[in-house]
Amino acid sequence: MTKQGNTGRWCRVSRWVLCWVCVVVGGIGLGGCGGGPSGESPFIRQFRFTGQDPQDPQLFYFEISWLDNQGDLIIFPKEGVPTNGSLLFTLQDLDTQEVPKQVKLPIRPIDVTVGSLEGVISKVGIRVEADRFPSRIKFTLLMTDANGNRSNNPWVILRTNL
Repeated sequence: MTKQGNTGRWCRVSRWVLCWVCVVVGGIGLGGCGGGPSGESPFIRQFRFTGQDPQDPQLFYFEISWLDNQGDLIIFPKEGVPTNGSLLFTLQDLDTQEVPKQVKLPIRPIDVTVGSLEGVISKVGIRVEADRFPSRIKFTLLMTDANGNRSNNPWVILRTNL
């Protein structure tokens, strides 16, 4: 790679770092299914931004605290591979009319304890691929258990101070 190419990449990465170093958590909402946990659906108790990767400023980390009355985020059949629930992140640049991007991640057996009704996934990383730097970005989370039951939709808005 040429020196100019390395300089351009460094500038882009530096701008992301500068852009998001002063990130402000703009809001945490518990929209969607209203109220508290009940019935068959999992409930996301807390969804919070915990920081960025210092080596890769386009990688954002979140912590998720959840409750599941049925304990079926993962179903362990008598034989074969477990059926996993999933986490669906929707990323929306609030300054444009672009279609929101979605990132779906499986819930792994190590993220949940069999028979447990609550838990914490302490570090979920989501990469934001963008050519320009949004001043406000909204992350919305939906948790689906192995039986297809859907959770509430908490959200976090991150805002740059530039």
